Amino acid sequence: MTAVFPEPQDWALVCQFGASQPLLLTGNHAPFAAVMTLFQTHGEHALREHPGVAPLAISR
Repeated sequence: MTAVFPEPQDWALVCQFGASQPLLLTGNHAPFAAVMTLFQTHGEHALREHPGVAPLAISR
């Protein structure tokens, strides 16, 4: 995976790969898939800092 484009406000996740076409996931589970994909590929800090998942942030 070369890039991750979470779009939870649109219920979508786009994953880009070096040797194939991008993968588009849509639907109710796309925000969850986006969070898990970011966590597995970029670590916990990406969940706090990636602008694509900012709409999922919980205000304290």
